[in-house]
Amino acid sequence: MIRFAELNTFNNVLQFPEHIAGSWHEHFNNNNPIVLELACGKGEYALGLGKLYPQKMLLVLI
Repeated sequence: MIRFAELNTFNNVLQFPEHIAGSWHEHFNNNNPIVLELACGKGEYALGLGKLYPQKMLLVLI
């Protein structure tokens, strides 16, 4: 979709990662607690959460 094409330019965005269920800690190479945000937009809220809670792994589904 053209609407989400910009996401392909971000190095911190994984779109539709296959075979990652249950292995997020291995992918990110840490054991931080996982926080899932179901969001829309460009992630400003998620960036703010990441700054407030750097010890957590923030996964954002848009």
